Amino acid sequence: QKNGLYFIDGQLPHFVMPEDMTKYNHSLLIFNINELEKLCENLDMSDEFKAIFTKNGGTFCSLSEEDVIKVDSIFQQINKAYQGNDRLRYAKITSGVISLFDLALKNKTDSADKDSKISEILSYINENATHKFTMDDLSEAVNISKYHMCRLFKENMGTTIGAFILSKRLSLAKLMLLETKYSITEIANKVSFSSSAAFSALFTKEIGCTPTAFRSKYR
Repeated sequence: QKNGLYFIDGQLPHFVMPEDMTKYNHSLLIFNINELEKLCENLDMSDEFKAIFTKNGGTFCSLSEEDVIKVDSIFQQINKAYQGNDRLRYAKITSGVISLFDLALKNKTDSADKDSKISEILSYINENATHKFTMDDLSEAVNISKYHMCRLFKENMGTTIGAFILSKRLSLAKLMLLETKYSITEIANKVSFSSSAAFSALFTKEIGCTPTAFRSKYR
């Protein structure tokens, strides 16, 4: 949205798309999410990190004109610091990140009940993606009928809950393939597939190559 600030973990499934991309200018900062999380741990900001990136699948902030100017300045500050090599480089980047987080926490857009329920569903999926759970478990956790939950999610997210969960688990699997030494069988178990064969078949179908080929190509 115009005058909007989004915080998205790009390794996870997300759905943010303006109706007309040509209407807006976009500024984009890309961080390594694991490095950013470590930075927040060092700053004792783990709760803030979770609130912004994890709790509801990301954060959208509606900004005032004054805050838009402030965000643009912070983006430029961080970008300049990245390109520099002075001894205060890390401190300048950290300062910019803290400023963005401060804006996010102050301007998080509180949604109506409908969007709040979507957030509950996303939170449950994000927190339980590595565990086996049923639609009944999910509907009970968010206190909504299974039929209404599935219809509400599809209407607002443009995809089914099942497809979203699969995408989430495949994203986690890709991350494990790239950043761990887990075997294919171990990864299949960790993302709740019944077997390594089922995992490999579905991974190949959705990603276009086997898990082993993916690891060899991108690691």
